[in-house]
Amino acid sequence: LFYHTIDSFHAVPARFAVVREDTQEAISIVSNRYTLVPHQRILEIVEQAIKPLDLGPVPRGIYVDRRGARMRALFKFPAMAQPVLDGDDICPCLKIQNTYDGTSRIAIHIGAFRFVCTNLAVGGGGVFAGGFMSSHSGEIPLEKFTKQASKYLGGFDQIVETYRMWAGEWLEAGALDNILEGISSWHRDQIRQVLAARKPTAYEVYN
Repeated sequence: LFYHTIDSFHAVPARFAVVREDTQEAISIVSNRYTLVPHQRILEIVEQAIKPLDLGPVPRGIYVDRRGARMRALFKFPAMAQPVLDGDDICPCLKIQNTYDGTSRIAIHIGAFRFVCTNLAVGGGGVFAGGFMSSHSGEIPLEKFTKQASKYLGGFDQIVETYRMWAGEWLEAGALDNILEGISSWHRDQIRQVLAARKPTAYEVYN
């Protein structure tokens, strides 16, 4: 990286610019310890991990902003969706993020979301039970992620059974206060407001 004065250029030690190939626009400045992992490489890793699994159609949404510096993606597995309660289906999914500007690490989260529309296209609140986060300092641990994805998706039937069991259990008196101790005051107030009018089940509190 160089900076320009009136009559000369000067090198900036231990810093590099991440530049778009198509426009030659610099989208971030990074240290010499940074390893750029292209968005496409992250998506290829996910494709490699799920390819051996029998998952049916896999619709996905991929979103890029900040001039290409940030990528977010959601892979859905609707063929595996199952009801926890009548009208309350839960669908396994993968949530992925990557950035070139240092605002977040590489992350792939394994979990599920709840459908909130009748055509099963839109997801509401969800739960995440695995995955990993990785700094931009080397290769992504593909083998670790593949094992986690296989274990979660292969055991999704048992996970749904657990949710169904929780849906039939009322939360014990005083338990909600203990559960909410470890979260932020804003989220704590929102959850209490939603659940104040009724005695919640363990599944409602979990969501």
